Amino acid sequence: QDNALTENCIGYCYETGHGVDQNYLEAMAWYQKAADHGDTNAVQNIENLKETMGQSKTEGGQSLDSH
Repeated sequence: QDNALTENCIGYCYETGHGVDQNYLEAMAWYQKAADHGDTNAVQNIENLKETMGQSKTEGGQSLDSH
């Protein structure tokens, strides 16, 4: 469970650009790892990020399809 929390935190850093270049695709990958390891917050973060990515897609942002 500790690894899942760490993975979720890394995902957050990538989502927000805290200490790293902002990268939604990297954030999604880390959130997915956390979710796979049982972090229920990561599942919610995935849904929120999908919504954010859907909105940014119309603004020329990153999309899941480009990975």
